[in-house]
Amino acid sequence: MKYKMRISYHTIQLFSCIFVLLWINAGNFSLVVDKVPAVIKLGTVGMWFLFTYLSGKEFIARFIKIGWPIIIFDFLLFFSKLMGHSDFYNQYCQIYIYITILTLFYSYYFFYGKRRDLELILTILAIDIVIVIIRTIAALLQNPLLARAISTSYSVALSVLGTEKPRGIGGYGLCYELVILTPFIAYLFSRDNKKKAIKYAFLAMCAIFLFQAQITMAAIMFIAIYIVSQFFFSNQRKYAFLKRILIGILAIVIIIYSDNIISFIIPYAGSELGNRLGELRAVIQYGGSSTGDLATRFRLYKESLDAFASNPIWGSFGNKPFGNHSTLFDLLAAYGILGVVGYAGLLRPQLNATYVFRKKKMATVIVITIISYLMLSIVNVSVGSEIMVAFIIIVPLGLRLFDRVN
Repeated sequence: MKYKMRISYHTIQLFSCIFVLLWINAGNFSLVVDKVPAVIKLGTVGMWFLFTYLSGKEFIARFIKIGWPIIIFDFLLFFSKLMGHSDFYNQYCQIYIYITILTLFYSYYFFYGKRRDLELILTILAIDIVIVIIRTIAALLQNPLLARAISTSYSVALSVLGTEKPRGIGGYGLCYELVILTPFIAYLFSRDNKKKAIKYAFLAMCAIFLFQAQITMAAIMFIAIYIVSQFFFSNQRKYAFLKRILIGILAIVIIIYSDNIISFIIPYAGSELGNRLGELRAVIQYGGSSTGDLATRFRLYKESLDAFASNPIWGSFGNKPFGNHSTLFDLLAAYGILGVVGYAGLLRPQLNATYVFRKKKMATVIVITIISYLMLSIVNVSVGSEIMVAFIIIVPLGLRLFDRVN
């Protein structure tokens, strides 16, 4: 007897989306990503689009309405490349294509995705992130030098390790992915008092990872955003006001005694984190730092802002100089006011989700997430693929799922 396995278009569509998201998220999939030709990756996106189009054409109008800024910016990138202005294109073209794909997925699954589809997508991404965090913590405990290698350029990492950094572990992108997910995590944990052990185990795992990875800004932002989120989210309405007073007092104490807190942490931190905290302490005490990473960042910010000031209409139109340490400033330096279109493309899905949830408490989660992203985009490069998966896919779809379940 012959058995025929029937696979529906919907199943192919769903698993095509998951395949692409795992590829863009660069987690465990990075172990095999080089073995998959680019034509298969992009072909999978095309296949997803075809099956989605066949299931209903209305999502295309939705995508154009939401994604028009990023579509225009993609054309701007290619146009500047054709004109020989290729610096920004060479560095960021791939990631902006990824962002366009993520916006496409958002436009469909946020509005038309079935509950079980959202559950499967989010569960697989969560498993991917957790496994990478555990693998990274284990790798960092075995080789502390990885803390420097995973957060820097390929050439510097090669000189530090003497070999290529291992695949399947997280770094800069994963750290800031957790930062962007912090309001969403805090909100979900505030809704359920029955799973405290899982909640605190996950928070402890994130804290250990961020401390071991020694990416100072990510660790500080994670703690600060979680405290702010706790101020707004409470599962005990009776004590919500008291809780907010206590959190407010805690925040004031941390700000007032930040120098003492940093001084206490430095001896227990690794060399990289200790150096960064020392520089941060100098900024707090003296208002600036003449040497070190922070001074370099300020110089790069100035480089981008000077380039924007010299031509605020279209900047250098994709050529140097731009500082490469601030997404917002770099866009302004590279494309002037036109760069605002690209920046709007990054924020558009979240702003759309804010409007959809405008009468619900989930809008607060989105607003805190957007503010967190704005802060990150000013002080750092914020278009990493993992970061954008969290920002465009996980947070909005997670809230959409929670809204449907409840």
